[in-house]
Amino acid sequence: MVDRPTSLRSRLDRPWVWAALVAFVAGAAFAVSLQNGFVLDDVRIVELNPRLTSLSSIPGHFTETYWPIVGEETGLYRPVMITSLTLNRAIAGPGPLGYHAGNVLLHMIASAMAWFTLRRCGVHYGTALVGGLLFAVHPLHAEAVANVVGRAEILVAIGVMAAWSAHRRGLRIVSWLAYLLALLSKESAILAPLLFLVDDMSGGQVTKERRSSTIVQYTGYAVAVGVMLVLRYNALGDLFPPSQWFFLDNPIAAEGTGARLLTASWIQLLYAALFVVPWRLTSDYGFDAIPVVRSLADPRAWLGLLWMATLAIGVIQGLRRHRVFLLATVCWSIFLLPTSNLLFPLGTIMGERLTYLASLGGCLLLGHLTAGLVAHGTTGDRRRRVVVITACVILLTACFVRAWDRTTDWRSNYDLALADARSTPRAAKAQFGLGVALLDRGETEGAREHLQGAVDVWPDYAQARFNLGALLLDQGDVEGGRLHLERSRDLAGGTFLPYERLAPLYERLGDADAALEAYAVGLRIRPNDLSFRFNYGRLLLTLGREDEANQQLRRLMQIDPSGQIGQIAAGLVAQQESRDDDAARIYRALLDRPNLAPQIRKNIEGLLASTSR
Repeated sequence: MVDRPTSLRSRLDRPWVWAALVAFVAGAAFAVSLQNGFVLDDVRIVELNPRLTSLSSIPGHFTETYWPIVGEETGLYRPVMITSLTLNRAIAGPGPLGYHAGNVLLHMIASAMAWFTLRRCGVHYGTALVGGLLFAVHPLHAEAVANVVGRAEILVAIGVMAAWSAHRRGLRIVSWLAYLLALLSKESAILAPLLFLVDDMSGGQVTKERRSSTIVQYTGYAVAVGVMLVLRYNALGDLFPPSQWFFLDNPIAAEGTGARLLTASWIQLLYAALFVVPWRLTSDYGFDAIPVVRSLADPRAWLGLLWMATLAIGVIQGLRRHRVFLLATVCWSIFLLPTSNLLFPLGTIMGERLTYLASLGGCLLLGHLTAGLVAHGTTGDRRRRVVVITACVILLTACFVRAWDRTTDWRSNYDLALADARSTPRAAKAQFGLGVALLDRGETEGAREHLQGAVDVWPDYAQARFNLGALLLDQGDVEGGRLHLERSRDLAGGTFLPYERLAPLYERLGDADAALEAYAVGLRIRPNDLSFRFNYGRLLLTLGREDEANQQLRRLMQIDPSGQIGQIAAGLVAQQESRDDDAARIYRALLDRPNLAPQIRKNIEGLLASTSR
């Protein structure tokens, strides 16, 4: 008969018990995200994306770009990610709950796989457990889990860890397919075979006797990359199509190579600092949250370079002495490298979601150090073990609480904007986002303060100037509103919105020439805007320029022949041609229409009265 302690120990030695524990903790840490709505890119990529509405659209995901908005192409290709969203909608419906539940479930799977991955690196159970639990509850993962589109990071992690596990067990086809799925989830998986190679070399798997087998194994990964590139080219029309880099999102993309490399090196140190102390978190590291490092006279340049040198030394020393340290350093480095701006400029300067898979390296290292401290204690040195284990429990609990708290920031655009403005007050987009969110809530004074804050951070912020100018006009500050709107017009170039507000403003101020010019330019940008063209024609009539007015009104009749504006234009043309009876008939027909807005009804009644004078 087996005694009870031995039976309990044998049960606890089963890997699935620990993996299930890690998965459960991961789910508990981020369960609060089930209350969240759609925020930021979730709205356009998930909530309003027509490509997710039918399972029949799945084959098309592999021939289309990731971003659903025509004219805003980003050069991204992530068909597996979009396919997962389509399946999610088919199973759980279009609401945010199902998508957030999907993200939490995937994070639970990734966390369990993290435990298995760390364990199969040859490390102690304690190392794998501490590392897996830290991966499960780390606050840096909140953006990937709580933001629906952050799912791409989780899918990449699952694919890479599955490929790595299959690679170590000699399951070639499985490892190739898992790697391909990771690549089709997000491009950042591309360097994963380098980690596998380092693992093989440090574990003595690369030998003369195994040379041909090794070549076949890594040729398969190269083929997977080739398949991804062929699919990408077919969908995008180019392997690396030009994408839109927004200065606000990544100010170093517009800098010279030196400034880009120095700033990117400093940011790598910031990632490490956030991994150790994940306190001040934000979704917006754009201009001017991280000022550009432009020269070696900036101390941040040397700190960043020192950190990069430390990573390089860590790899070298790991090759010579310590396999776990080597794997941790390589894992951290290679999964941050593709999105680091060190190789080439990208669309974002920094993002917490980008650390999701890379953090596996940090979790491995911290878990190993912790387990080492416990293991080095003697049998009688229980106090040391208790202290270390207690410290681990406190650390993991603190991370759990911080992850829960950070996840609640993603509940809505307003909550996120409020948190971001507190964390990065020098980020122009954070100030702007909070200003817009407050404006949507009717809190105009707060909105004005934060919109002005965005302009203060970046005076050339055209969108912030437009929103601020429009708000000032609504508050009665005509001169202040005009100045911001005119500056927005000058900065934005071919954007319609400033002209939409400036044209009637110039009319109100009695500047007919400026109003006519604003109407004319606005219509060149948006020729089919009915209200804007109608107001242009009305102003021309007021100024006695009847031929030009009739030209605009007839154009409205062509664009909107049976609509309200088109019919009002037809009535005005009839009046100009002295066909008052025809005009009256048109106006009466309009007044018979249901659901006519009160102000429009009043205007039409005035026009009808004018036909009998």
